[in-house]
Amino acid sequence: LAGSLDAYKAERVLVRRLYLGLNEASRAASQAPAVVTATGAWSQCMTGKGFSYGGPQDVADARPDGVSLRSWPDAVADAECKDSTGFLATAEAAMGAAERAYAAEHPGLVTEWRALMDTRYERVRAVLDGSLR
Repeated sequence: LAGSLDAYKAERVLVRRLYLGLNEASRAASQAPAVVTATGAWSQCMTGKGFSYGGPQDVADARPDGVSLRSWPDAVADAECKDSTGFLATAEAAMGAAERAYAAEHPGLVTEWRALMDTRYERVRAVLDGSLR
């Protein structure tokens, strides 16, 4: 629904810029002092439950295929530790702050994304109502 090859290429560049921005925000959030502290508390909690992971993402990466989260002791301990330490609220707040900072540094990016979404919705409506063939 990009319309033209040039529009499609421009869309891909925009998506790539957004992806890089989210990666930058994620790195910044993971290094925020509150997240470092929360990760330490989560790690201590996990150690107390008999598990040794470097961080919450390591638990997700280690999940065996086909195993439900509720039946995997590592995931249950991870969830309990995230809850008891407030890890998720801390990480989400830091990520939100990092995303807002990135958006403030790149205001045109958000405007371009909104314009792209508006164009996509207009084209979808045009296809559905028959005005675009």
